[in-house]
Amino acid sequence: MPGLAALRGPLGRAGAAAGARARGAGARGAARGAAAGVAAAGAGGGAGAGGGAGRAAPPLPRGGLVESPANPYVKHCVKLREKGRYRRDVGRLLVVGNEPVQEVLAALGGRGRVHALFRRSGVPADAFDLPTWARERGHGPGDGTGGQGAVLEVSDAAMRKIAGLEEDAGCHLAAEVYAPAEAEFAALPPGALPRLLALDGVQDPGNLGTLMRSAAGLGWGGVFLLPGCCDPFNDKALRASRGVALSLPVQKGDMVRLAHVCNVHGLRSLAASASGRDAAEVRLELPSDGHPAGPGGGGVCLVLGSEGQGVSDEVRSFCEQVAIPMAGGVDSLNVGIAGGILMHLFREECGPQSP
Repeated sequence: MPGLAALRGPLGRAGAAAGARARGAGARGAARGAAAGVAAAGAGGGAGAGGGAGRAAPPLPRGGLVESPANPYVKHCVKLREKGRYRRDVGRLLVVGNEPVQEVLAALGGRGRVHALFRRSGVPADAFDLPTWARERGHGPGDGTGGQGAVLEVSDAAMRKIAGLEEDAGCHLAAEVYAPAEAEFAALPPGALPRLLALDGVQDPGNLGTLMRSAAGLGWGGVFLLPGCCDPFNDKALRASRGVALSLPVQKGDMVRLAHVCNVHGLRSLAASASGRDAAEVRLELPSDGHPAGPGGGGVCLVLGSEGQGVSDEVRSFCEQVAIPMAGGVDSLNVGIAGGILMHLFREECGPQSP
């Protein structure tokens, strides 16, 4: 795209200042994600130890059974579900729903990331695919403070309150887990991030969660959230992602910081736009033999904007614009659907010889 190299230079130099700050935090960021090769994926017990720095959460109920929806801990769970500020203050999140909770527990592996598991009273534990420790009522090895969390049975009324449901909708499981540490993509070795999804002003939590799940399923290394995006850890986003946000590295920042990440990893920056080039043509220009290490390689950063506004002018000035050709009088697609198509198209080893 004409002018792209010229734009990258000044933005890259502007990003260098932010990058210097990022590199100052590099050791901390790298330590967060050694297990997944990115900064945030393995916060583990460290996240638990750090939770609650801003505000103290109530102690776990004793006895392993919660009956009243007015219980202080039930009220704490409601605030985790509804209030982003409270989630950040206590450093924990609430995952609601049978399938999302099972997937989250399987992904976390009981490595100090679970504070408490809530199971509806009267529902047998073997009705779900749960780790062994999660089948017993009472406190786990860490008493909910690390290791494996507490297992609490809750009444129907308490579960409805926790899950935010007016009527019984078949929700039998909820889990309180420690929030993952934020990723620091620029601190990774150059070339270690061949595919990065960036979202610009995506406010709908269903779309954001769906895009995160698609990114994880298609092998993209992380998600960068530009200003205006919704909280990836709110209830609806977590439901849509099925808890993927807890294991997929996520970083927040402005366009200058994203430009620096792209420069560090040699990412070709593409933005979805109805006026862009045919994405299939751009795909053919990418290498088909994987992503070479180091700056200048064949990596991709794909930026998606909201359905109503698209990407910002700042994003447009930095990125090549790509489009999905439409037929039949349809002028656009839902951003969740369009993002899935583009991520599949530009996945690793997506050059001209790929099927």
